[in-house]
Amino acid sequence: MKTKNSLINNSEKCPPRADTMIHSLRSFGYNISESIADIIDNSISARAENIWIIQNWKGTESWIAILDDGNGMNESELKEAMRMGTKSLDEREDDDLGRFGFGLKTASFAQCDKLTVRSKQNNSLATRCWDLDIVKMEKQWILLKDAYPETEHALEFLNNSSKGTIVVWEKLTRMMNNFESMNDSEQQNTFNKQLAEIENYTAMVFHRYLDIGGRLNIFITNTSDFDNPRKIKPWDPFLRKKKSKELPDMFIDDGKIKLKGYILPHHSKLKPLDFNDAAKPLGSWNEHQGFYVYRQNRMISAGTWLNTGHEKLDHFRLARVSIEINNSNDTEWKIDVTKSEIIPPPYLVRELYAYA
Repeated sequence: MKTKNSLINNSEKCPPRADTMIHSLRSFGYNISESIADIIDNSISARAENIWIIQNWKGTESWIAILDDGNGMNESELKEAMRMGTKSLDEREDDDLGRFGFGLKTASFAQCDKLTVRSKQNNSLATRCWDLDIVKMEKQWILLKDAYPETEHALEFLNNSSKGTIVVWEKLTRMMNNFESMNDSEQQNTFNKQLAEIENYTAMVFHRYLDIGGRLNIFITNTSDFDNPRKIKPWDPFLRKKKSKELPDMFIDDGKIKLKGYILPHHSKLKPLDFNDAAKPLGSWNEHQGFYVYRQNRMISAGTWLNTGHEKLDHFRLARVSIEINNSNDTEWKIDVTKSEIIPPPYLVRELYAYA
């Protein structure tokens, strides 16, 4: 009789081909705002108080970096963080914003061909780099232990901190592919426009963290103006400071899921600036109606009726509902790798519909 051990003894290792696997990992569907949000998740999990999104426009040599003052990592921790699928779902803390242990890598590879991470802990530096050109050429998971000389200029922003991490994206080939038909001025304007979209998205997704005084600051800046960064202000979809009507809390799924409805004030009761701000970042009040799903205070999904049967009609434009879940609900709610799409379990759809 064949046993499990006998079958294991008569086995062979069959790792995925690195070059084709990398191509698959780049196809999860991140946009650049979602990618940066995934990196920010890691910074928050590392107890960062300040995070900087830094951009440097140099045409095809442009780069983007995300710097934080979190706990940092030593050599072994950084190597593990750069591993594909680094964390078991059973190993996660209750406040862990991760999902599958792929975020740092897949979010980065969706935007760049060269990912360099340097981390500082107890004033000791650790560096690792994924260069996808090397992975494709060698067809192996070759992780570099040092940075390229041309990357050092970006990594220097970590020098003034005693701890923290900086993530640098270079060879922004996917972004640059969209620029091929543009002249230099148009390319830079488009690049800057994307940074504005990143700011709006970050203000929305992390608004609860940004709204608690002193807990977290996120800045956006460029290399020439690093000492004078722009602080991202929280964007509250429920306009709680503008006299929105709050409805009573409702708990479903044996108390595990919390719902809270808000009726926003009519536009006649808002200043034009506040009215326009309430349409960000999806572009209109109609687009923003619906459910907002939060997981550990991090917004996962915004402005959708979650396939409950409701439509985005004009007379629902003032209705917005928060849903609170935690990371133990990830599988049931089918949260994807990008942490931007979510599908509620079928047995809750009727209750969500009724509350809406």
